[in-house]
Amino acid sequence: MDRQANTKSIQSPAKTQQSSPDLIVEVALFMHRKWGLRLTLGGVLALAVSAMLLFTQQATAADSPPWIVKKRGVELDIRSEGRMRRDRFVTSGILMPNSQQSGNAALPDLGFGPQTPIPQGNIQVSDGSLDQVLRVPGVAPLVLYTQDEPAFAVYGRNIVATYNTSVFATDFNPDIQFFDTLFGTGFSTSRDRGRTWTSGFLPPVRNSSYTFGDATVTIDRQGNFYATSLGLDADFTGTVQINKATHGGIGWPSNWSDAVIVALDNGSDKPWMAVGPDPVRKQRDNVYVTWTSFQSFSQPDATIELRFGRSIDGGATWSTQTIFTPEKNPKNPAGPQNRLQYSVPFVDASTGRLYIPFLHFGGESGEDAYADFIRILISDDGGQTFPSFATFKVPGAPNNDPTLLPIVSPGTLTDCGSNSRFRLTIHAGPDVGGGQNGLPRFVRASRLITQPAFAARNGLLYLAWSNSRSGVFGDGNGSDILFMWSNNGGKNWKGPIQVNPTVSNDIHHVLPTLAINEDPSDRRPTLYISYYTQHRDETVDVDTASADQDDDAFTFTAVRVTSTPSALAPTNIPLPTADDPFNTVNFDYPSVSCANLGEYMSARVANGISYVMWTDSRHMFTEPRSRLNPLSGQTHPQQDIFFESMPVQ
Repeated sequence: MDRQANTKSIQSPAKTQQSSPDLIVEVALFMHRKWGLRLTLGGVLALAVSAMLLFTQQATAADSPPWIVKKRGVELDIRSEGRMRRDRFVTSGILMPNSQQSGNAALPDLGFGPQTPIPQGNIQVSDGSLDQVLRVPGVAPLVLYTQDEPAFAVYGRNIVATYNTSVFATDFNPDIQFFDTLFGTGFSTSRDRGRTWTSGFLPPVRNSSYTFGDATVTIDRQGNFYATSLGLDADFTGTVQINKATHGGIGWPSNWSDAVIVALDNGSDKPWMAVGPDPVRKQRDNVYVTWTSFQSFSQPDATIELRFGRSIDGGATWSTQTIFTPEKNPKNPAGPQNRLQYSVPFVDASTGRLYIPFLHFGGESGEDAYADFIRILISDDGGQTFPSFATFKVPGAPNNDPTLLPIVSPGTLTDCGSNSRFRLTIHAGPDVGGGQNGLPRFVRASRLITQPAFAARNGLLYLAWSNSRSGVFGDGNGSDILFMWSNNGGKNWKGPIQVNPTVSNDIHHVLPTLAINEDPSDRRPTLYISYYTQHRDETVDVDTASADQDDDAFTFTAVRVTSTPSALAPTNIPLPTADDPFNTVNFDYPSVSCANLGEYMSARVANGISYVMWTDSRHMFTEPRSRLNPLSGQTHPQQDIFFESMPVQ
């Protein structure tokens, strides 16, 4: 049975429960304070690495971190890209283990030649001139060329985008092979509806030098932009944080404040943000943030909490609480268990009602489907309490629970190396073999998640997600975008119906985003759903489908957004070591293995225009030559952020 808490508060910004990696850093910092050691950050982390060995030796085979979901006998890792960056940084900070620095076998040629001509069309958002290669004696060249996972918001002619980036990893210390500065949350702004862009990075918390992405951005009715992301404070405690660009300030909308801490939470992952009118004080906009909090895996039955932050003063101060804690369900292994992720709060701008869809993971059922479940929490008092869920009333749901929407996540179960572990992916190129648990290993792979795409207006609710076409978890045999809707605030639903057209050449349709027009007086909003489409030739395009509503029925018409298809970049490169024969790396080393398209794209409808933003790898990059580089001299795709706008039909 699930445990839903409306009154359990968490301290903000005081520290919350720590997982083992965080305790390791605490040990190192204690040594610094206790004996007055004047340590650089690298020195602190060197002590942390030594302490880590003590903790790992105490772990047992039965220990499972709270970010592990077991499916088909495989431990699926559900951490976000930003969280994994932070974990790797905090637990080691070492970019290249010594065993990787004596030369590496060259990877077979990927088959890409020089790029001529440069593909035209669409608009690049991220600034390619910021991409760089750092050359450090004794290690492979550090390629910093990736931007992925965009989100954006629109105010008149102004557009602000955020995304993960590696290009602001600077101040590399070669003595300890460590970045003294790592700004992993990038932004770009446009003042001309997306025709031209300028780029930078979101400032960290004061006295910190580290942000890790997973950013989303939104806007209030006064024209203030807000962005939330993961970071560290000056004491290396994990943060959920926001930056604000105040309307009317000098340099708006690029006048970002230092990050404000929503909560200090070493277990934090996958923050998401929403802004909307308070349901009672309709002239006031509340700012909301949700995130996943992994609890210590040193405890029995490690859990995950869905946490929530609320600000009623424009993001200056925050109240926080845990709003839902799922529990194990051993009597029904096919039902929802004590794992959740990917929450996406949304405010109905006409009523102030707050919805929080999220994915609640199911367990090992002994069947092929291994269903997970979309659920939606609802608050009518501005996030003070969450007394109810939307009710899908799906026949045959576990325990006949009306709040569960069973889904089967798409993708191929793939070995993404020892750090990224096992993931669902789309992929390109051959299985190079050598994977753990007999799973395939693809050099060019892009991890997938099932994050609900959701919007609401005047009690009309819209929900989309990507679902395995076969209904078999992990088989990778195709996927489609499915859509459901409710006309009464989530009490009853219709659908699902398929959004994407059935085309024999198109195998996967993944990572959808859903957008409705931003006029709260429109009682029948314009609706667009955008998504990635992978073809049989393994290239990827972006499509957007506009909805035509006739009475109480929907039909969708899809158009191609991208002017040219993209190939997947090499993000899962085998690089075995004596200690870790299953190690893999991304060509862009600060990025984690199998991080390619990111975990979401973004779309908005405003001012009679449909906007779409995505990760695109049409541009090629030629690797620097080095005996330490397994891709030495090869040309391959690299990721940028791209954008398109179209008149609403």
